[in-house]
Amino acid sequence: MLQNMLMQVIYTPAAIFCLISVVLSLLTGVVLVAFSPNVDKKANRLLGASFLAFGITLTVIYLIYTRLILFCPHFYRIGNVCWLLYIPLSYLYVRATAKREYLSWRDLIHLLPMLYYMIDYGPFIFQSAAAKVPLIRADLDNLNLASSFRQGWLLPANVHVPVRTVIAAFYWILQVRILRGIDKKAISPNPVWLRWQYIYTALQLLLFLPALISFIAGQSLVWPTTIPPALGVLLSAVTLYLYPQILYGIKGNQYESTSSHSPPPAPKTRSQLEEGFVKQSTLALERLMEESKPFLNSHYSLKELAEDLNMPSHQASAFINQATGKNFNDYLNHQRIQYCLEFIRTGKADNLNMNGISQQCGFNNRNTFAIAFKKVTGKLPSEYMTGLEGRPMR
Repeated sequence: MLQNMLMQVIYTPAAIFCLISVVLSLLTGVVLVAFSPNVDKKANRLLGASFLAFGITLTVIYLIYTRLILFCPHFYRIGNVCWLLYIPLSYLYVRATAKREYLSWRDLIHLLPMLYYMIDYGPFIFQSAAAKVPLIRADLDNLNLASSFRQGWLLPANVHVPVRTVIAAFYWILQVRILRGIDKKAISPNPVWLRWQYIYTALQLLLFLPALISFIAGQSLVWPTTIPPALGVLLSAVTLYLYPQILYGIKGNQYESTSSHSPPPAPKTRSQLEEGFVKQSTLALERLMEESKPFLNSHYSLKELAEDLNMPSHQASAFINQATGKNFNDYLNHQRIQYCLEFIRTGKADNLNMNGISQQCGFNNRNTFAIAFKKVTGKLPSEYMTGLEGRPMR
C-alpha cells in the first residue's frame, strides 16, 4: 500500500517552484520574528508572521501538487486557515510601519474570516485520517475539485476561493490608501522604506488579481490561486534580502504623523528652534521613550536619537536642550532613573543588587548609576532603598 502511494508522488515544475517558495518564505519569517532588532521589532514580527503563515499555506499546496498530502491528510484544508491569516497580517504590517498603529483588541476583527472558515470546515478538519483520504484522493484526481472547497457544511462549493480573493483585494486597497497618505517629503532623506512598500504592495496584486480574472472568465482556479501568489511571496522575500535595512530594521524613515515617533521635517538650524517644531518633536520624543525605551541601551547615542527622530545630530542636541532644559546625557539619565524608580516600586528589583539594577536600567556601571540617581532624586540608591523598605541595598 505504502509503495503504491509513493509511486503516485508527482514532482512537476509547479511543485518544485512551490517547494522553493516554501523554504524561502519560512526562512524569511524565522529571521524576521526571531532576529529583528529593537528598531521596528513589532512591525517586523508582523511581517515575519505573515511570511510564516504563507509558508505553511505553500507547504500544503506543495503537498497537494505532489500528492504527498495523502501521507499527512490532516494538513488538507489547513492551508486556507493560514492564507486567511496572511492577508490581514500583511495589512497590519503596513499599518504598523506607516502609521505606528500596533495591535490592539480591535484588531481581533481581522480574524473573523478565518474563524468563519474554521467553523465551516470544522467537521472535516477533525475527521479521522481514514475518512479524509478517500475525499482527498478524489480531489487529487481532479485538482479543480481541490479548489472548489466542497467539504464545508455551511457554504456551498466554489465559494471560499472567490471570497478569499475579494478579502485579499479589500485589504490591498486598504494598504494602498495608507501608502497614498504618506508625506513623501517627510521621508525623503532615506526613501528605501517607501520603495520597499511600493514593491511589496505591487507584488501582492499576484495574491488576488490572476484569481479574480480567472474567476470572472469562468476558468479553472487551480493555477491562478497557487502559482502567482507563490511567486508574489517569493519575490517579496527576495527583495527583503536586497533591502537589508528593511529585513534588519531601519530608523527614522517611517511615515510622519502625530502617532509616529518621528517629528515633521526639521527646520533650518537656528539658535532658537521654531515653537511648532519643538512641540511636535516633543510628542515624537515622548512616544519614542514610552514605546521603544531606547535609554535601556547603555550605548544609545545622540546620533541614534537623531536617526530615530529623523533630524541631524546637531539639531537633535539643540532640540533636547530647548525642550527639556537638559543636555542629551542628562536627559537620558533622567529617563533611566524614572524607569528605575518604577522598576523598584513594582518589586522587580527585590532580588537584585545595585549592579543588577543599574544594568537593568541602562547604566554601564553602578557609580554612574549612583551619581545620576542622586542628581534626580536627591538621594543615593542605597538611601532611597533604605527609606523605602527599611533595609539597605546590597
